Amino acid sequence: DAPDAAIPSSANDTCGASMYAELIGKPIDGQGVPGESRLNRHILPGTQVTMDYIAQRMNIEANAAGVIQKINCG
Repeated sequence: DAPDAAIPSSANDTCGASMYAELIGKPIDGQGVPGESRLNRHILPGTQVTMDYIAQRMNIEANAAGVIQKINCG
């Protein structure tokens, strides 16, 4: 089985994103979703984000409806 591209492989999971894999498909403002902070960012269409890579930062990406599509580090 190929790893799910929506979450990082264990070797690249420097921010703990794999612990939140069950949130994919759920609302970004739902229960259990980490709030925005210096090391957690919510990214929706049109959200401006810096391109700097911070290995410990978790990106939670959602579609226009606010449904989480991807969780990764950076």
